[in-house]
Amino acid sequence: MDRYDSFLAKLRSHHPAAITQHPNVLQISWLLADEDDLSPRRAFATARSFDQSRVSGRLGFLGAGVFTIEGGHFSVGAPERVGTTVKSTPEAARGEITCALFDHLVAYFNDARTADPQSVDLRFLPHGITGSTLFLSLAGTQRPIACCNAILVRKVKRKPSSSLTWPRLLGVAVGSGAATLFIARNFFETERKIRHRIHADYGVNDEVFERVMGQLMGPPLVPGNEVTILQNGDEIFPAMLEAIRAAKRTITFENFLWHEGRVANAFAEALAERARAGVNVHMLQDAFGCSGLHARAMNTLRNSPVELELFRWSWLGRVNFRTHRKLLVVDGRVGFLGGTCISDAWEGDGVTSGRWRDTHYRVEGPAVAQLQQAFLDNWMQTRAQVLHGEKFFPKPEPKGTLRAQAFKSSASEGADGARLMFLLSIAAARKSVRIANAFFIPDDLCRRTLIEARDRGVEVDVIAPGEENDAPLSRLAGRSRWRPLLESGVRLWEYQPARFHCKYMIVDDSWCSVGSTNLDHRSLRLNEEANLNVLDRDFAARHTRIFEEDLGRSRPITLEDWRQRPWTERAAGNLAALARTQM
Repeated sequence: MDRYDSFLAKLRSHHPAAITQHPNVLQISWLLADEDDLSPRRAFATARSFDQSRVSGRLGFLGAGVFTIEGGHFSVGAPERVGTTVKSTPEAARGEITCALFDHLVAYFNDARTADPQSVDLRFLPHGITGSTLFLSLAGTQRPIACCNAILVRKVKRKPSSSLTWPRLLGVAVGSGAATLFIARNFFETERKIRHRIHADYGVNDEVFERVMGQLMGPPLVPGNEVTILQNGDEIFPAMLEAIRAAKRTITFENFLWHEGRVANAFAEALAERARAGVNVHMLQDAFGCSGLHARAMNTLRNSPVELELFRWSWLGRVNFRTHRKLLVVDGRVGFLGGTCISDAWEGDGVTSGRWRDTHYRVEGPAVAQLQQAFLDNWMQTRAQVLHGEKFFPKPEPKGTLRAQAFKSSASEGADGARLMFLLSIAAARKSVRIANAFFIPDDLCRRTLIEARDRGVEVDVIAPGEENDAPLSRLAGRSRWRPLLESGVRLWEYQPARFHCKYMIVDDSWCSVGSTNLDHRSLRLNEEANLNVLDRDFAARHTRIFEEDLGRSRPITLEDWRQRPWTERAAGNLAALARTQM
């Protein structure tokens, strides 16, 4: 017989006729022998007569006949929850004995909670059967409710204690430690980023600018390159597939988004065909960017000699750091990079609603070796294999007249590389800065550097995505930070016909940076990125004409437009901006 049954047996021994057992309710009806005695002290004494050692506290009145009961760990007396009215009637006497029994029960279950704090749970509810009722409820399962006019009791049935307590505690400690480490490694910066303003006493056309970029960004600018600007899927995909199908020795391919469909199937079949023909094909696909790891296109690659690797598929300590690079190098002589992903959504001419407007670049010349090195950076990290020799790094041959530099940025190398490139380029601007970027969420220093360029008289134009995009929160977060830029005279535009995914910058009609890097925290601090910098007036002029075409399809955003945003957009933007370090 457990403690609960023992207590009920004690009640039955005093008043056996007062207890009625039902399937789900145990009802106790009980009156004082002397119904004319309304003394609370008498009622309390009656309760103590059950078991003096287990009854504690005092019973009295508060205000207009409101019972207050204090016992052990519990104090009951809030009028709005436990109030009752006392009347000079037999029913009132019933109320007194009810409260005496209640005090006894409180003491009993206080004792139970002392032995096992989780064994019972109490809640108090008002009720009015006789005008002097009080409820005690013990939440739980397994046992029926006991009712004594004013008292509801339910016992919590506890499982017996287990000898696995320490293993469980150890498991909780290990789990919480792992969760803490996961969050710390992925969502908190471990390195300081550049915070001091950058002042450049030279321009992008000065010789010192080229030296600075060569030393700080990694590889130097090398002459003898040819760069072809490709626009939208109608130009980009055919050029890339043509290069793949013409491969003779090697193909290295690093990609972010891979969505199953016509485009993915075409690339998978072309890569698999070349691999079966004896070409060394190495593909590095971001694990999170792949929508169909076991779909048709991926299975085509797996069932071929293509060496396929998924970037950071199970690296929990680095899961928030993705490769955003889009690199293709064929035979070590022809390279591609830009913002285009392998998806049907990138097909088209860049002005069709629901499709993407984007740019990609075909590179020939010595800078291709730098693109190859950028691919090998993550390939060695993932595959632990070094690709080298003549077939990967053939003797460089000049193909054009452009001075160019392919650089990479990575969190593992101090991810401020891409951010530093933007800051230095804007700080060195003397005439104009033209930016087209799919995610324009500049941090405080980038925004300040753009404003200081305006203070020097530099014309600044920025094209960002319009309402048609796949990341509305990122757009709202970026727009929420535009006021200082608009007040300084920066001209901001939003592309209208289609989804805007371009990533290029033109400074002083001479210096261009193109590639995969967005102007947001994720690209500048978290992701693996790759850009091509070109120092050439003719190339800049070609790209400026493209910028003007994009500008003609964009809507200007004035300071008045910004101020008149709906309150819902302002609120959502301010909230989204709090999480901009992950955008």
